[in-house]
Amino acid sequence: MKKNNEIGASPLLQNGSNSVDGIKSTVHPEKLDQVRFSERKQNENDGNSVRILVYFLVVVVLGAGAAFGIQRLISENETNNIDNETSDTKQEVSAYDINTAELLNSTAVDVPSKEDLTDASLTTVGIQSNSGAVNEVEYRNYETFNRVILRIDATQTPKTEVTLDTTKRLLTIKLPQGVTVAEGLKQGASVGTTLSNIFFDDVENSFQLQMIDEIFYRVKVSGVDLIIDFATESELNIESPQNSMDEPVDSNVEEDEDSDSFDDESNMLDPNEDDLSFDENNFTNEFSQKKQYIVNTELQENKIYLNTYYFYDEGSFFEFSIGQYGLTGEENTPNSYAELVTENGQNYILWTVENLQASPDAKLTRVTAEDIAQTINMAGANFQYFELESYENGKATFKVMLKNKADFKLLAQESYEGKTQLISLQIRD
Repeated sequence: MKKNNEIGASPLLQNGSNSVDGIKSTVHPEKLDQVRFSERKQNENDGNSVRILVYFLVVVVLGAGAAFGIQRLISENETNNIDNETSDTKQEVSAYDINTAELLNSTAVDVPSKEDLTDASLTTVGIQSNSGAVNEVEYRNYETFNRVILRIDATQTPKTEVTLDTTKRLLTIKLPQGVTVAEGLKQGASVGTTLSNIFFDDVENSFQLQMIDEIFYRVKVSGVDLIIDFATESELNIESPQNSMDEPVDSNVEEDEDSDSFDDESNMLDPNEDDLSFDENNFTNEFSQKKQYIVNTELQENKIYLNTYYFYDEGSFFEFSIGQYGLTGEENTPNSYAELVTENGQNYILWTVENLQASPDAKLTRVTAEDIAQTINMAGANFQYFELESYENGKATFKVMLKNKADFKLLAQESYEGKTQLISLQIRD
């Protein structure tokens, strides 16, 4: 039997008929089960959808994981950057400028002398004010002293109380509550020299300077800024009384008999004398509790008329000055002397001025701390009142009442505007 490998035409086509009727399909579309085709197509589509959905979910999960990992990495980097920036910022805004290297005294402005420093328990400077801001604190270590500066943003220095606790070796700088302090200052600072540490008390609004030893200090105002200079006894090379007593005396040392030192009371005139006839002029003295003199050998006649007064609070001392307004020059400086007196538990300075043509003006009869307090803060000043005691034969004697016994300094100088020659009395707070 022959195999038929060729595909012949359909028997319907072999009839040779070209009519449509002759070509009738035995498959009736209306009899086809369309639903089955739809299901199959749906199944095919569903299969594809499932695969796509699974693929999509895999991509999403992997993408989310990668994204989360990347985000975490970025977040950690950002956190590290923020921490670094915060650390750098804290250093930049610490507001403390500390230099512990020893500096030459010659590089400092207004180097304090031994006489300028005190161990007073309280010093007050500035005016009553509840505004201002401390933005920076500086520390400098000089050869014979230390300096702390409070940089203050204000129109005038606010009233500040500086107290010294010698037992705790603690110097406290208390500011008014209305004065703000930079956040970087509130964290304090370690210094490690005579000044061990600086602390800030937020409740008291005060800086506390912890010392390693007992100190002497000075408070002054420069512009608006507050300057605190301090030194230990060893830094100032001050001999204690005990050391002075124990030190052997060299009997071979000859005293200079021709010395005319004003510190030697034996060379000074008796203040009860009417004439102050020294051989040389003397227009200033050092802080002490000894009798002090202003000597003008060129002025012998009575020509001065005391008709004005000036006052000033430097911080470590209070200054009261008198003179004749409009009269200038050292040649117009009257002869004068002053001595510290303690009487019935009260301390005062008896101050005598000569070469006067008449009794002082009525405004110099009595000046009180309350009078001056209308212009400047007198809370820390060691001064109660200035009063004319007597006037006779061109010589006026004044009583300057003190709160406490203290060193003083008598000197001649011009007024700040340069229009009046003054005799001034500076009194330690």
